[in-house]
Order: sequence, then structure tokens, then C-alpha cells
Amino acid sequence: MTIADVSMQVYPVLLYATPPVGTTQTVTAGAPNQIVVTTQPAGAQPATAFTTQPVVELRDSSGALLSGNNTTQVTAAITTGTGASGAVLGPGGSLTAQASGGIVSFTGLTIDLQGSGYTLTFTATGFTSATSTAFDVGTPPTPTQLAITTQPAGAVPGVAFTTQPVVEICDGTGALVSTATHFVAVSLNGGSGGTLAGTLIVQAVNGVATFTDLSVNQAGTGYSLTFSAVNLTSATSNSFDVVAPGGGSTSGGGGGGGGGGCSADTIGSALWLLILLAAAAGTLRTARRRA
Repeated sequence: MTIADVSMQVYPVLLYATPPVGTTQTVTAGAPNQIVVTTQPAGAQPATAFTTQPVVELRDSSGALLSGNNTTQVTAAITTGTGASGAVLGPGGSLTAQASGGIVSFTGLTIDLQGSGYTLTFTATGFTSATSTAFDVGTPPTPTQLAITTQPAGAVPGVAFTTQPVVEICDGTGALVSTATHFVAVSLNGGSGGTLAGTLIVQAVNGVATFTDLSVNQAGTGYSLTFSAVNLTSATSNSFDVVAPGGGSTSGGGGGGGGGGCSADTIGSALWLLILLAAAAGTLRTARRRA
């Protein structure tokens, strides 16, 4: 046996030999699947859905999207020790969403307390967790004024306007305050002595008060509506006319009938006069024949 033959036989033994006692051997495994935040949460006000909801992706150890994953559930929660103490992520303190094509989109996330430095942590079984960038839950806007977004129109005496008014509750910049729930009252101005009917006080929903059945009983020109609420600057609509059917916007006619009622009465009287005249003429001809 030559030296070369010996070396060839010994080499495998040396390669796989057990390390000497007291030495350390490190084995590096592939990185696990991971969650990556691709859209950060933003635009948070207390108890109001974030204007920008978070989106996360499920990726493999190389960072590639797991586009075939449609089953993994990802849970969002406020990172412990961030934001205001006792704050709750809605609904129910956390939210779990399911992947679609490896992408998990959250909707309706809210935080109930104002505070700074919040982060959200996203977790799923079999994946390393991910944490969002820090964000604040700001001071909610203060309602200060009313603004009319839909003007009243299409008014006929005693009939609900075809276009009913809509009023928003706004802050000092004119932005809608979607958390406002004030009661908004409406009153009638000008015109020709008409009376406003319908539901005159409406509670705002998401900062918007929508009227549905307002009407004015008297035809006339130059009417307007004023909307008011406690501690808010009032708003007055554009002027509008209440026009009687078949006529101009003049007062009179009584109640919802307006000018149309008067025209109908005149026609009826003339008809009865013609009937009476015809009857009288017939009686006269009969009397002449007998004579």
C-alpha cells in the first residue's frame, strides 16, 4: 500500500471525526418564516378607526412573499408598554385577520385613549412577529360650527321638500367631526308667514344630521332655514321659494292647497252655473209648449 492509498483511506475518518472534548460546534439553521409590516398604521384619533389601516405580508426565510398562503391568521395587539396605560385596541382588545395571497389587511382598528408612542405587534403561529413604527393617538377635534352640505329645494305647500337639507358638524378648520352626535334643530325664516313642519330636531350620526320630511304649508318667496345646536355656530340655508302647484310662489290658498285649491273651486262654480242655466232654459221651453 502506498502513502497515497493510506491518505485516501484516512481522509474520510478525519473529516467526520467527533470534535475533541471542550470544543464548540455551531450549526446555522435557515431563518423562520416572518411577518413584515408593509403599510404602517396612521391617522389615529380616540375611538375612531385609523385613517390608514395596517397591512402585513407573510414571507419566507429569504423574504419572498408566500403568495399561496390563504389560511394563516394574524393577530394585532398594542405592544406592551407603549401608548397610554389601559388603552384598548378595538374591537375587543385585538383583531385577527386572515391572509389572502400572503397579504393580511386589517380594517376598523381603533384605540380608545389618547397617547403617544403607540406601536402594534403582529403575531401568527409559525412566523416571527413584527412591530409597527410608533404613532400617536391624537386629541379629537373640537366641534365648533354647523355647515350645510345639501340645501333645501323643491318646496310645494304642505309637501315634503324634494331635496331635504343635510348638515355637518365641523371643527374650526371646517373639517367634519365624525365623532359628533349633537342634536341639530331647524327653524323657518322669512317667506309669507308659513309654518315649518316635519321632524325639526335630528341627532347627528357620525357628525352628519340628515333631515327627511321638512315642509312649509304656505306658498311664498324668500324662505330660509336656520340650523342650530348647543355650543355650535349656527348655519342658515340659501333662500328658496315655496311654489303652489300650477301657479307662482304667492301666498294664499290656505294650507297645503295653495293657489291650486282656489282654481279648482272657480271651475266648479262655473260648471254649476252652466247646469242651472241649462235647466232654466229647458223649463222655459216646456212652459212655452204648454202655452
